[in-house]
Amino acid sequence: MLDFLKIRAGYGTSANFPDPYNTRAILPIVASYQSDALGNVPVQGQNYRLANSNLKPELQRELEFGLEAQLLENLVKLDLSYYNRSAKDQILARQLIRLLVTRRL
Repeated sequence: MLDFLKIRAGYGTSANFPDPYNTRAILPIVASYQSDALGNVPVQGQNYRLANSNLKPELQRELEFGLEAQLLENLVKLDLSYYNRSAKDQILARQLIRLLVTRRL
């Protein structure tokens, strides 16, 4: 009656490291120019990303269980899987509202 049975399981972890400039507020120099009556003027931009000095690496965990079976001389095939992925200390980009960036970061 049961022709084939396979049980599988898997577990894995991975990390995503943040860009080092996400931990401190910086003032980037934008490589663009505004043209006025006197010529081109280089522009400096304000960083509108909120820095986080306590930023940690993002950790991901994955877990999978599965079952494959073939029954009745390979007439019926069954494949079941369960998959779970979780992330801890997820890194998200948070933008500041331009009106709030009037004080020194």
